[in-house]
Amino acid sequence: MAVTSLQEIRKTINSICQDDRINRIVLFGSYARGSEDDHSDIDLFIDSDRQITGFDYFELKACFEDALGCEIDLVSDVDLIPYSRIENEIRTTGVTVYER
Repeated sequence: MAVTSLQEIRKTINSICQDDRINRIVLFGSYARGSEDDHSDIDLFIDSDRQITGFDYFELKACFEDALGCEIDLVSDVDLIPYSRIENEIRTTGVTVYER
């Protein structure tokens, strides 16, 4: 069953986020704007102390997908291109759903 509200997303992420490398998770995209539909994925920006790559990246992605019941797109701070469309979207419409 897919998570359907901002409150559910926040609660679910906070209940499973035990990674001490993660400082903050920001929801952006259609769910943050309130314009999601049945085919929307959940877009998450991960602000971390260290780069999350390889196995750790896919393990974190799978954990969020299992818990939230839909596809997740993860963007980390090291992947973010300054002044890009995605960076602008995160900055202007992003909603913090987890903070250490």
